[in-house]
Amino acid sequence: MKYIFFIFFLLLASISVGQTGKYDEVIANTRVAHFVNPFIGTAGEGSTFPGAVSPWGMVSASPHTTYTSQMGYMTGKTIAPAGYYYGEPLINGFGQTHLSGVACPALGAPVIAINTGKLTPGKYASSYSDEIARAGYYSVLLNDVKTRVHVTTTIHAAFYQFVFQSKGRNYILLDAYLNLSWTKHDGHVERAGKNAWAGWSQTGNLCSQGDRQKVYFYVRSLSPFSKTGMWRSKKILPETYQATGNVGAWFAYAGQGTVDVAIGISYVSMKNAKENLEKEIGNKNFRTVLQKNVARWDLVLSRIRILDKGREEEKEIFYTALYHALLHPNIVSDVNGEYPLYEVPGTGKNTEHPRYGLFSLWDTYRNLHALLSLFYPEQQQDMLYTLEDITLTAGHPPRWEIYGSEINLMVGDPAEAVLSEGFAKGFHFRQPEKLFEVLYQNATNLHNTWRPGNREYWERGYIPRKTKNVWGSVSTTLEYSYHDWCLAEFARKLGKEKEAAILEEQSKRWRTLFDEQCEIVRPRNHKGEWIKPFDPAALKDHTILLSYFLKNHGGPGFVEGNAYQYTFMAPHDIKGLIELSGSVNTFGRHLEYIFENGYFTLWNEPDMLYPYLLATDPSRITYMQQQLQHLRSVYFTTSSDGIPGNDDAGTLSAWYIFTALGFYPVNPTGGQYVPGIPLFNNMETVIPGSGALLRITSDLDLQKDHWVKVIFDDKPLEKNSLSHSSIIKGGHLIFTGQGH
Repeated sequence: MKYIFFIFFLLLASISVGQTGKYDEVIANTRVAHFVNPFIGTAGEGSTFPGAVSPWGMVSASPHTTYTSQMGYMTGKTIAPAGYYYGEPLINGFGQTHLSGVACPALGAPVIAINTGKLTPGKYASSYSDEIARAGYYSVLLNDVKTRVHVTTTIHAAFYQFVFQSKGRNYILLDAYLNLSWTKHDGHVERAGKNAWAGWSQTGNLCSQGDRQKVYFYVRSLSPFSKTGMWRSKKILPETYQATGNVGAWFAYAGQGTVDVAIGISYVSMKNAKENLEKEIGNKNFRTVLQKNVARWDLVLSRIRILDKGREEEKEIFYTALYHALLHPNIVSDVNGEYPLYEVPGTGKNTEHPRYGLFSLWDTYRNLHALLSLFYPEQQQDMLYTLEDITLTAGHPPRWEIYGSEINLMVGDPAEAVLSEGFAKGFHFRQPEKLFEVLYQNATNLHNTWRPGNREYWERGYIPRKTKNVWGSVSTTLEYSYHDWCLAEFARKLGKEKEAAILEEQSKRWRTLFDEQCEIVRPRNHKGEWIKPFDPAALKDHTILLSYFLKNHGGPGFVEGNAYQYTFMAPHDIKGLIELSGSVNTFGRHLEYIFENGYFTLWNEPDMLYPYLLATDPSRITYMQQQLQHLRSVYFTTSSDGIPGNDDAGTLSAWYIFTALGFYPVNPTGGQYVPGIPLFNNMETVIPGSGALLRITSDLDLQKDHWVKVIFDDKPLEKNSLSHSSIIKGGHLIFTGQGH
């Protein structure tokens, strides 16, 4: 008898182990996608999620371990804006929509979860083990409900495969009420056929900004079930076909076995959610959908090929960073071309180009759109069409858009920068003249409430501290200045020299906030006087109560930073910075002081260009390369906290990618890249569209050498700068060092 039990035990073990590795070969048989580790950034402050997603996909199917409240956020408890924090002991269901790297919780709806034995809506927590996360695939064993979960996605749908090991009754639940938002919202479910339910989940209030989105869904059981129904307020409803509130639906399954469930998502309607599911999944099996998703990831990630042998860990960091940079902005239109309008109720439609959403522009204008412009111009073009349409229909550019809502986070006018960069780099707009006119009126209208402090900015050249509705008077002035310089480039390319001259002159007036005695930017009051007392290292403002409750609110006059972290944020006016500093050497010395005294913070976006500004002083190029190597090796790792701060929709990841390649877009609209130091010795990419080959090679031993010369197509780089127009034609970029 004991042998029978032993054999039975082996069979159970083989079921569990076999399911764990069931789809391993799909991932393993890829060129580069197998390097991606979605757990990177899921601890610390990275705020990423490990679940399955497609490149620029609307749907992201990911586990929830942590639901945080606004009070928890303010009191410093574990924060998991994307619903997941690595190492937390319990999984509480799986959400279908998430934001990557964003500081505040949002979306996460609707939630799919499991019960065994007894149907208990709202009670989903289970310990877990044997967790797997890959590009386009997530799997985990939920111990308490004895279920292996596999999930993959298409652009608009998620495909779940549940392997039940419990002999009793098993339930799959769809919770339309539960989500990651700080504010509770209603849900809705209704019967949509013998094996399907449809409905919506209301989400919103990202960072308490009052936005609202309806996530529509259509969920279908692709496997036979014994019973189905719904609940409201955690009570099972008898033979009810629709309900609103704290509601959900469930399917019941008898005994052990494999069950497939698919869910389509839309931001327009339940009908569209169903169509999305039917078009993208239909009658396909799980393996087929998974293979297609992984293959697509492999294709887009392979745009950049690392040819060095070995170096597996560094490739893991690099390709995971690239993966994170290709999540947002993401497609928000349905397969029929419909999408939610911006700021107003209703639906638009475009069957020629997909509509994108989630524009975290204050972050992404600095490098992410430059990355997409270079390596993924097809997607960048569609994003620019989206931004153009939003701007023309709303009469102003967006600042921080999420699926049709404007949450108005952060400061400045960052869409100016992204749109101007696109025009400068040869991307198309349907109505460029009209687009410029809207942007120009928005920028120069002294009574424009969309640009807080705009009257003072134009009349004084700076925004005084404590100007109404302005967060960070110095930061906002600097942002407007750069963004208006970008718009001047737009005007010049259109032949509008008068407007270009006005904008360019205004863009230099940030200099009124540079205190030459202290050699730093600092706030002035309405009388033009410097604010006193003034601590350039301060990260709190003692006159603003909120500053003491919100982490990294910022020092007096600054947004999420201090004077050290903003003084050199004038990428369009490096010449002016040097003049105000007195000399190139003094300029370099000031920068070096910031690095040596711990004031540089990579995870604060205005600082991201600082290492590359060191190259302005030829005597500090080696120091620049040392800093870049240090930042890469210390702050980016393969661990769950391997991103040094909020990834901010891929911004930190984009910084890493450029830095590993060996050049960086200090001024994206200007179209010039500053050489750094490459991480690998042999890389290449085929430029999309032209098919030209760009090779990047290095003979450096990073333990010993720093480059003494950078050569592009047999010619040393002039002024230590590489143009975008040169790169997209292909060529050979060589970093050569001493000792070879």
